[in-house]
Amino acid sequence: MSERRIRARWLLLGLSTVACLGVTCVLSFLGPEKSEKAADFSLTCFDSAVLTQTLITVTLRDDGILPASLHASTKAPLHLRVVNQGGQPHNLVIPDFYIFTNNLNPKESIDVSFTPDKAGVFPFYSDTGGNPEPGLQGSLHVSKN
Repeated sequence: MSERRIRARWLLLGLSTVACLGVTCVLSFLGPEKSEKAADFSLTCFDSAVLTQTLITVTLRDDGILPASLHASTKAPLHLRVVNQGGQPHNLVIPDFYIFTNNLNPKESIDVSFTPDKAGVFPFYSDTGGNPEPGLQGSLHVSKN
């Protein structure tokens, strides 16, 4: 993902958060009967902004996985779009978090979401056929939040 696109997503996240907080404050001043609606609205805004921000595409190829290094935080949802751009079936396995995708045929993809519950460095790989495939591995770096 280009740096320009990353900056645009951060800007969108910031603007969405400010807009939602502003509407929540205005609605909370309208009276107690409106406060529940304000809370629902701000939660919806925050959730959609976070989902937009955290999607990472993981590309499976016959010669490797890109990116080979992923970074996440504990207690923060991680959303992965796994795409097989290779010529053979591949899958994604992150055993420490019980993530095991189906075998994906060439050009197939799947979305995976989970929240890391422990910090550390954890391996991921493709093991189509039951054994880790040579060159198709990486590491997930999870920092404590």
